[in-house]
Amino acid sequence: MKSPPLLVAALVACIVVLGFNYWFASSRSVDLQVRIMDLEGKVQRAAAERGAVELKKNEFQGELEKQRQQIDKIQSLHSFQMENANRVHQEEKGDLDRQNGCSNFCALKWCGHMYTSVPEQKLPDSGDLTYPDLRPLESIGVSWEEHNEEIGSGA
Repeated sequence: MKSPPLLVAALVACIVVLGFNYWFASSRSVDLQVRIMDLEGKVQRAAAERGAVELKKNEFQGELEKQRQQIDKIQSLHSFQMENANRVHQEEKGDLDRQNGCSNFCALKWCGHMYTSVPEQKLPDSGDLTYPDLRPLESIGVSWEEHNEEIGSGA
């Protein structure tokens, strides 16, 4: 049994086509496998980089939180110091106001005598210029004790 030459030629052509397709599919498969391996490497590097970035982010967030706490401490300390300064200022102002209340009425000392300011009088031949009439407390009938009681009562 001899096969017709046309049949043998057709079978050889089929084997050549199948061999070419196998070679093409095999080389393409290898290229795709190389590409897959390359992409897997990139994914692993990206995951490692992401992990490093997450660690840095967490580190920076911890630092940021510490700095915020320090800022809060500094702000609260500053507020406390400002409140204390304001309180001291108000106390000193009150003390000065009380002292000035006394000095406005009679804290001018001259040779051991206490003087007080009474209504202003015009200077002779001076036009609008005025001067305070300063007299010792005793000369206007007020004792030093009475004056201190009057100042202490807020009058």
